[in-house]
Amino acid sequence: MRKISTSIIVSIVACVIIASIAVGSISTSVAVDEINKEAREKLSAMSLQYSSDINMKYQNLESLAESISSYITGTYEPIRLSDKAYNKAYMKKLGGYLQRITELHPEVESMYAYSNPKEQAGITGTWYSNGKMVEIDAAAEYNDYLSGSENWQWYYQTEEADEAIWLDPYMKEAFGKICVSRCEPVYADKKFVGIIGVDVDFAQISDMIHGITIYDTGRAFLLNGKQQFLVDESYTVADTLESVGYNGLKEAIGSADTGVIEMNLDGVESLISYVTLNNGYTLVLCAPIAELESGIASMQRVAFLVILCVIIFVSIFALMIGNTISNPLKKMVFDLKKMQEKDFTGREYVKYLNKKNEIGKIAHAIDKVQKSMGLVIKAMAEEGDGIQGASDNLNSIIDDYNNMVVSISAVAEELSAGMQETSNMADYLGDTSKRMEEYVAVMGEKNEEGIENIAAIYDRAKRLNMESESAEKENEVLIDSAKKQLGEAIENSNQVEQINELTKAILSISDSTNLLALNASIEAARAGQAGKGFAVVAEEIRNLAENSKNTAGEIQKITFKVTESVKHLCDCATQVLSYMDTSVRKTYQHQVEISEQYHKDAENIDEILKQFSDVARQINKENEVIMDIISNLQRATSDGAVGTEEVANSAESMMHGTQGLQEAGIKLQQIVHEMETTIADFHVPEMEAANADYHVPEVEMAAIDSNASEMEVTIDEFNAPETEESGD
Repeated sequence: MRKISTSIIVSIVACVIIASIAVGSISTSVAVDEINKEAREKLSAMSLQYSSDINMKYQNLESLAESISSYITGTYEPIRLSDKAYNKAYMKKLGGYLQRITELHPEVESMYAYSNPKEQAGITGTWYSNGKMVEIDAAAEYNDYLSGSENWQWYYQTEEADEAIWLDPYMKEAFGKICVSRCEPVYADKKFVGIIGVDVDFAQISDMIHGITIYDTGRAFLLNGKQQFLVDESYTVADTLESVGYNGLKEAIGSADTGVIEMNLDGVESLISYVTLNNGYTLVLCAPIAELESGIASMQRVAFLVILCVIIFVSIFALMIGNTISNPLKKMVFDLKKMQEKDFTGREYVKYLNKKNEIGKIAHAIDKVQKSMGLVIKAMAEEGDGIQGASDNLNSIIDDYNNMVVSISAVAEELSAGMQETSNMADYLGDTSKRMEEYVAVMGEKNEEGIENIAAIYDRAKRLNMESESAEKENEVLIDSAKKQLGEAIENSNQVEQINELTKAILSISDSTNLLALNASIEAARAGQAGKGFAVVAEEIRNLAENSKNTAGEIQKITFKVTESVKHLCDCATQVLSYMDTSVRKTYQHQVEISEQYHKDAENIDEILKQFSDVARQINKENEVIMDIISNLQRATSDGAVGTEEVANSAESMMHGTQGLQEAGIKLQQIVHEMETTIADFHVPEMEAANADYHVPEVEMAAIDSNASEMEVTIDEFNAPETEESGD
């Protein structure tokens, strides 16, 4: 069996180990979560920052392109789109504007504008770079346009998209640089005039992305709208996310414009942040997760050393506490073992009586047990002689009881036989009276059922009468209300005729508007080119007047149909009200008369059954008086028979009891002998037992007093028969 000190030490150390491991695990888990959270936030912030810088560059180019487009839309004459001389003059004028822009914005590689070659059967345009005009070979460029040359792919793509687009990076032969272009189609008066473009050196964006530093081996790359690699250390524009196995990133970009995910990139578990730019490109930043969590291993080692030091310190402290607690217990266990061997003279516990903790409570308990056992053993030794004398007296009393029981048993048997005959006669009278009571009860039940049925009939007749009267009143109210509402509906239907008046007014306005539109068209024709816009408005007004006239005609037709329908509906409603006022009202009145007669018949039958029920109750009362007399007779004879039987049984029980008392007396003598032998085996300090300060606890003294009282009551009961016999 393990010592208590060992148990205390093991428990404390185990708790500390468990707590330390739990705290270390939780701390490590929290640290990992915080590091991952910080890494996600940092990576997301970096991607947003760089994407904002790139968006700013592209947004500036978009603004420049939009300003040129707005200028052309507001100043170009689309009616002269096929006039080469006009277009050359316009492009020359526009060139000054482009020159100024390229001088003020050195980040712009070049800006250009071309008219629609299809309309002119040739090339007309202007092109500037860094404030200088770039020469355009119109004949060669037109041949390239017709042949679908690579140099004109920017034009074809923009024309096909029919909206402003960003082109993927491409080699600009004129400058020998890789550029990215913002191209925008220009419309004037809904006619396709041409396309303008703004070029920027893509090396600016590429260098920015290559210069992004993410931990030790992290990298950044740029994707176009088709998820092809525009900028990356390992892949080219010929590679896509799907072809290199980045399917998880592909799905994430397809579902959201920005986000942070974890996935395997080229065999390395990485944390990836992505942002979709305004031009449709996607900037991606990625870093290996192992680099993000590099500081966790060192933190875990420090935590392990701290936990180990705490366990060693706690183990030493637990050893000291265990010995402090276990040493007093060891000494008191020695006294308890002696008590187990019936020796109550151990004194090791005395030195701990003054302690206020649990050790002191155990010492006081041992002290009370030793003192109590000393007094109990002494009392048992003194009471042994008294018990022996009581046992002898008990034997003499039992002999007297036996003689009395024999005489009582004989008298009880004679009395029991007489009571049995009386009881049989009373039972016969009782059975006859019960059958009579049952017949009367059946008659009363049937009568009550009839009364209940009549009551139900009465209630139904009353309810039918009330419902008939209520239905008749409701029918009258319904007829009056319907007549009133029908009259109001007929009056309201007459208002439909006002629609005809309103329709005539609309037709009159339509004719006036049509005439006004005709006059406006004539005046617009006189104004010539300047009145074309007003002529269009006049034509629209004339069409509106014509539509209003047609609509008014349709309204008149519908109004006529509605009027006819309302008249037909009023005729049908009048017929229904006439039928309800004659046939339905007579039916309700006849139903009320029938329900009143039904109610009177139910009252007559109810009165007859009540008189019959009163007679049955009188018979039942007389029978109850007879039953009470018979019941009293049965009870008296039954009680007498039971009493005599109980006397006989008691006498027999007393005979058996006296035999048991004799056996108990013999057993009591044996117990006294065994108690004397047992007391001789106990060892108690006689000096302490004699000391008045040592007292038996109140509970044990109460138990001793209770045993003494029970013994006195038993002796009194044994002496009782002698007293009664002497009294007789």
